[in-house]
Amino acid sequence: MVEVTFEPIKKAVVHGFQEYTFDDLMQEYISKAEVGGETIQTLVWADGVVMSVSWHPVDSPQFHKEYMEGIQHIHHITFALKEKFEKQVIRKNITVNFLDQSEMEVFMDLAKKLKELSKYKTSSQ
Repeated sequence: MVEVTFEPIKKAVVHGFQEYTFDDLMQEYISKAEVGGETIQTLVWADGVVMSVSWHPVDSPQFHKEYMEGIQHIHHITFALKEKFEKQVIRKNITVNFLDQSEMEVFMDLAKKLKELSKYKTSSQ
């Protein structure tokens, strides 16, 4: 019998982030598609935040050591507030699919922190 264990992330270190309004984020994807970029995108949604997370590769001894200790580095997060979950949004020439990751603790914690830092939050968020 093979023993299977799950080791949770203990800490996520975010090295950069960019916030958009949801409409501006969609416009970014539309503009990229108009110059030959991808026309289908997939973003994570958790607790009222849509985000694209770029995890730092574990390509150095230091990052590998920290990864094994439960510390993951995030190179960059692009995000926007979007209170209501939708599976898909189609605008002009792009399709954006959303994955509801509300069950994953790391995404819920990221969403909470990003909402705290948001310049677009309202009193209800």
